[in-house]
Amino acid sequence: MEVTWDREDWPKGDLHKVLDCVSVDGALSPERTGGEKPAANDGRFSHRYRIPADAVPGTSVCDRAVVTGPDGEGGFERQKSEIVCFTAA
Repeated sequence: MEVTWDREDWPKGDLHKVLDCVSVDGALSPERTGGEKPAANDGRFSHRYRIPADAVPGTSVCDRAVVTGPDGEGGFERQKSEIVCFTAA
């Protein structure tokens, strides 16, 4: 998974965190979820994971990225991607 964001959305520098959240058949999969905390505000985060070896055809794997950090006005900003899902063949 390649997560990207506009660096100018966080003018104060480093981010609080970047997460790539993965779920399998609707349940969060912590062993497949990855991230950085704190995270450099470089506009990019890469994360790789494997679908479960025992996944039966029809297993749903979904992914959503979250980027959080200071908004430049003393507050906190959070951006979330759309949820992207695929079905194991």
